[in-house]
Amino acid sequence: MHSGALAWLLEHDPYAGFVLRSVRDRPWTDDVRVTSVPRREAGVGGRSADLEFAVSWQDHDGVLVAFETKVQDLLDAEQIRAYKQGGYQPLLYLPGTTGLLASRNPAIGAGEAILTGDMVCDALEPVEDELPALLRGYVWDVRHEAERFAAAIARAAGKSADIPDGKTSAQTLIDIAWITAVIGELQNRCGADAGSTIYPVDKLASRDVAFDRGFFWADTHTTPTGDFGQGNVGYYIDLIVVKATGERAVVIKAGFTRNSDALGRVYDHAQDVGPPTGRWARGRRRLNGESVGCWRMSAANLGASEAADLAVQAARWIRSVGP
Repeated sequence: MHSGALAWLLEHDPYAGFVLRSVRDRPWTDDVRVTSVPRREAGVGGRSADLEFAVSWQDHDGVLVAFETKVQDLLDAEQIRAYKQGGYQPLLYLPGTTGLLASRNPAIGAGEAILTGDMVCDALEPVEDELPALLRGYVWDVRHEAERFAAAIARAAGKSADIPDGKTSAQTLIDIAWITAVIGELQNRCGADAGSTIYPVDKLASRDVAFDRGFFWADTHTTPTGDFGQGNVGYYIDLIVVKATGERAVVIKAGFTRNSDALGRVYDHAQDVGPPTGRWARGRRRLNGESVGCWRMSAANLGASEAADLAVQAARWIRSVGP
């Protein structure tokens, strides 16, 4: 639905210009124009892009664009890089929860341009009444979801805001908005005072897997002092929101291996060191994956600032056990 609607808009002036001029981090100038009919499910860089088309502006002629729509699934960084390596300008359309969850993530590094649902709606507002009825209905639907996202973000900021009914469950929006608010809090703190977060936040990014979503703070990955025969196995921080129950927690994990013996030694070392404070709970010694939770602190009913405090507390613990 989303890619089809955008394909129609890109095929027709003046709508194509309104949409393309609203794109964030775009390489083109305001005189941009589409110079080829968008082709669907096109092979690009060994991958399949939702749309492929060419644009021209000023002294740039026939620049190829790989257009990828992500609504509720995660961005595939390798896919976007493959588009770039194949000679295409990646353009990501993120009208759903994917865009909200990834809104605080660092750039993939492929020069990707970004288009969100609210950008499309704002861009088309001057000509919305001229759109065919089906396209007007699409814009209304996207705008309604964007307004629900804004309400969830306001809730995460501690403001009173009702979330109207819509396609995505209100609880999912609340959880995702809270995750991004915690990421934003850590980023803002680090920007104001680099030492306040103990570690940098350059690689701090949201994540979404089968049973939970949250963030992975890769910058905190630290191997413990001493030789446990663990190689690269070290500690790092996850923020977790369990999808089925809504449980929220900050977790100090050991990981980066499938060697259960090495993982177990690093887990045991964390237990010998003890928790950051007496309120942290011991994680279960499950060694059948690539990581294991060492210490866990509930973040239930906490605002973004309080949850960020826990993450910094965990970072301070990791720093204390590192070399």
